[in-house]
Amino acid sequence: MPQLSNCPQCGYDISTIGSNKCPECACDFKLIQGVDLRTGKKFWRAAIPALLLAVLVIGGTLAIQLRHYTHLLQQVERGEAVDIPGTPEYEMATGAEARRMIYKRIFWTTAKPVIAIGIGISVCWIVLLPKLTQYRQAVESHYR
Repeated sequence: MPQLSNCPQCGYDISTIGSNKCPECACDFKLIQGVDLRTGKKFWRAAIPALLLAVLVIGGTLAIQLRHYTHLLQQVERGEAVDIPGTPEYEMATGAEARRMIYKRIFWTTAKPVIAIGIGISVCWIVLLPKLTQYRQAVESHYR
């Protein structure tokens, strides 16, 4: 979509003004169908860098933690006693008990961020999407 240069309501040349309000008719022309008419870009595209950063940070953290737990599992396989992080006073464990405790820690290490992201997406989908839809419809009806 090309950049907007004229006000969609009155036709005033808005290519040089610095706000989203037309000085002639005072209409707000920023949002129609999820597109910023000043730049011609869809709003969701602005979220892509933030999503990539979140994936990198969470993925990197999980990779480091899982590498540590994998090392602990290798120690258990060799028959060594290991300190299990997240247990009271880092109790020493061996064998099947240590494996069970490590798998439990791996599950919660990976499950917490996934659950948090799922809740965040759900809240955005349930709460924010209807409000954005109402706003878009109000703006669209304003220009009809």
